[in-house]
Amino acid sequence: MSTTQEQVIKHVINMSDVDAKFILEIIERLITKEKATVNPAVSNKMKAFQKLEQLRGGFPVDFDPDKELAEAREAKYGNIG
Repeated sequence: MSTTQEQVIKHVINMSDVDAKFILEIIERLITKEKATVNPAVSNKMKAFQKLEQLRGGFPVDFDPDKELAEAREAKYGNIG
């Protein structure tokens, strides 16, 4: 194992589970990206979609979907009651 790999492991060991899951997702995407090859016969639309998939990020760690929904409803409808 290289020194760089050892340093990465030391950092990951000290992370919270949430941060470790985020790092795992990044690693899996990098591995998938390395395996993926773009076929010259692939349409421009598919190439654009593949690029979007590579650039797509995850939700922030502190994302609360219920809070987001409540805020969106408040912004759109206000206080109806």
